[in-house]
Amino acid sequence: MKELLAAIRTLVYPLSCIMCNKPNFEICDSCKLMWLHSAKIFRISNYVTSAGIPYDERVAKIVLSAKEDNAKAAKNCILLGLDSALVKFGQLKELPINTFLVSIPSSKAANRSRGGDYLFTLSKVFLANRNLAIKKTLTLPKLPFLMQNRKVKDQSGLSAKERERNMDSAIYVNPRIIDMNIGSRISVLLMDDVITSGATLKSAISALEASKITVMGAIAACASQHQMRIP
Repeated sequence: MKELLAAIRTLVYPLSCIMCNKPNFEICDSCKLMWLHSAKIFRISNYVTSAGIPYDERVAKIVLSAKEDNAKAAKNCILLGLDSALVKFGQLKELPINTFLVSIPSSKAANRSRGGDYLFTLSKVFLANRNLAIKKTLTLPKLPFLMQNRKVKDQSGLSAKERERNMDSAIYVNPRIIDMNIGSRISVLLMDDVITSGATLKSAISALEASKITVMGAIAACASQHQMRIP
């Protein structure tokens, strides 16, 4: 059904790049290259963090299309951004073998509307292609590693301080994961699609630290220009 609706939309609305509106492309080559060659390193809660591309209105279209519409071309851009971020991260920091790749959790309501945990599913696709050597150090948890323990507001209209209050203590470590790894030293690399204020990532880090889990850092497909230190 989705394929049929997409075909009908293409007939009514001519195909054009989601980011720049160039005709005859879902994502044009020049926009794809942006996701591969813009990664930068910064820090969240003093942890090394890498993001693939600066977040702006064009990138927001990709994030929304991937997350809410499940658009394959948009998801491929997110995966390219994550690849770029992981390569940049690996240039600065080495990961222990069997480091868990831990996705940032969404709310239960968001998971219901999307038919599942978007980032947890994306992390499986991300590691399915082991084309990068650093991916061989990563492993996937069998269950979502992190969960939200209360309802939070939509972050989009909140200030940085309001976002931090909104996400304070909102994330916890799945106790089943702890039970499955009793006696093991656990290291994690956090993964998100977009980092804006960093409030959600900080909440995840606090939950992991409270459970005595080693946080190696984080990667994201994109991040705000403020986080990436871009004027």
